[in-house]
Amino acid sequence: MSVRIARRGAIAASRVTAAPFTLNGVTALAGASNTTNLTVYTTASVTPTANRLVLVWVFGRVAEPPPDSVTGNGITYSQVASSTDATSAWSASLWAGSSATPSAGAVTITFPAGRGGCLWRVEEWDGSSTPAVRQFKTGKDTGNVQAASITLDASPQASSAVVAGFMKNVSGSFTPGSDFTAGLDVAMSTPTTQAFTEYDIGPVDAVADCSWATFGVWVGVAAEIGAP
Repeated sequence: MSVRIARRGAIAASRVTAAPFTLNGVTALAGASNTTNLTVYTTASVTPTANRLVLVWVFGRVAEPPPDSVTGNGITYSQVASSTDATSAWSASLWAGSSATPSAGAVTITFPAGRGGCLWRVEEWDGSSTPAVRQFKTGKDTGNVQAASITLDASPQASSAVVAGFMKNVSGSFTPGSDFTAGLDVAMSTPTTQAFTEYDIGPVDAVADCSWATFGVWVGVAAEIGAP
């Protein structure tokens, strides 16, 4: 901040320069799976930090629609985006929210009907101010491929991060894209599915990608996290 003072003690003019936004990093709060056929799934108890952006990745299987709601922690979680495939009967969705006074507790994931299993990851992003989801993009490929890629519509800001979540119908770990760090990488059987999240903290490009060894199909969501 800079303030220009007149020699006689009066403030002749003031000029305020806002500090640039800084993204400090990400903290994993929970990540697991449940193979039971349920309508409602609950995570382990998490303790979000005030004024941080909390992301909840949800991967459902055996039916296509994403959850009706994600609730908990005194936070209003809103769905950012979802990617679904009717043939594979999957959904990958991203939810986000923040609060000045969050509470500890489980996150509750409610689907419109029973699912043959669910995978999830809860993470929080810290910045010099509360980060925001600046843009998002969904993608899928129903052919037999060994890689996934989603390109955001605009180039992310230098201070932003790019996050992505993918689900595929074959087993085997994912390999993160160049400069990305893996988050969740969890498998389930009957039917075979594997869910994965990754992130890259700026400066970044607009492409979120990953690969794996066995040919399969995938759905996914990518987003830019940055200045509000």
